[in-house]
This record gives sequence, structure tokens and C-alpha cells, in this order.
Amino acid sequence: MATNGAEARQEDLEYRLMNLDFDAKKFPELEDLQITGRLQEVGRIVGKHLDNEHLMQYITRFRKQQNRLNAAMAAIEENNLKKLRNLVDRDLVEARNSRNGRAAVHYAAVQKNAIYDTLIDCGADGSLADSLGITAAQYRQNPNLTIPSPLMISKSTDLTFKRYSFDEHQYDPDGDVEQLEQIFLDGRGYLLADKTSKNMAASQFLNGSSKYQ
Repeated sequence: MATNGAEARQEDLEYRLMNLDFDAKKFPELEDLQITGRLQEVGRIVGKHLDNEHLMQYITRFRKQQNRLNAAMAAIEENNLKKLRNLVDRDLVEARNSRNGRAAVHYAAVQKNAIYDTLIDCGADGSLADSLGITAAQYRQNPNLTIPSPLMISKSTDLTFKRYSFDEHQYDPDGDVEQLEQIFLDGRGYLLADKTSKNMAASQFLNGSSKYQ
């Protein structure tokens, strides 16, 4: 019975994923799945549809945006306004990460500098709440509210970028396909370039994902 429930849940997720607007520049559905820890399930579904060019391009844009968001948060932590300005656009200021669904403006709100105001000027929404229900404006106004540094994230709290460790020099050609899927999803697909496998499923994934590196 539990197996049937899991299968139904997976089928529902696949239906939702395959009916997204693949031309969209924003990714609220994927962000929600990432926040709730279901991105690995997304990876398994993506692995079944490697020949769907629109889906693959959509996923590629999402992972690139998440990598830019991580870079923007690092720039905020470093108080590097020049670097931040080079990264920020309207879509990025609305993007949320896997750590309690926070946007760049949440991290800027707890910093004692003017970066928060810069993000607001760029279109960030101070009334945006994270998954704890706290808005960026509330973080800004209440000095007792804190957010852990985005540069000090543990494996247990990061649902996307730290789920697997991967060393290209320790690549297992007959390894776990789910690991390969996650590497692709978290933006490290370049590590899979020119890799081969005797495992049929892994080989199919490597061949299908190579065009989207």
C-alpha cells in the first residue's frame, strides 16, 4: 500500500513537472520542490525525459539561476556591492534558495550596510516572507532576528548543492544514476563531460545530458 502511495506521489510530481511552462524565466514550482527536499525526485523524473529539449533547457536555466543566487549571497556576505550589481537582475532578486526559501534580500536585511536598499531599488520585495513566515523587512527592522551565513552551510541543511559530494578524480563509471542526476541538477554537470559508463542507465544519462552542460 505504501508503495502504491509512493508511486502515485511520483506520478503526480511527474505530471506537475511535465506541465510547467518551460519558457518561463521564473521557477517558483522548482523552488518549492527544492525547499521541501524533493529535488532528488525531480532528478529521477528528468532522467526519464532526457530527450525533452524544452524540459532540459528549463532545468538548466534553473540550476544556473540558483548558482547565480549563491554567488549573489556570497557577495552580500562579503559586502561586495560591485560583484552583486553584476549578478542581480529582476528575476534573480525574486529567486529563493533551498535554505528556508530565502531570497538575496533576506540575507541583505541582516547586514549592517546599504546592500538591502540596493536590492530594494533593483526590484526586491521587502514584504517577501521566507518559509518561516518572516519577511525581509522584519529581519531588517528587528536586530534580534538573525540568519546563518550562506557561506557556512552544513550538508544536513542544504537540500540542493551539498546532497552529494563528487570528486571527478574518483568518478565511478558504473556508479549511482541518482548521483549523476543530482550532479547535473546542482550545476556541476561539467564534471560529467567526456565521462563514460558500462552501466546502461548511467550511459544513457551521460549521453543525454551532455548537450546541456
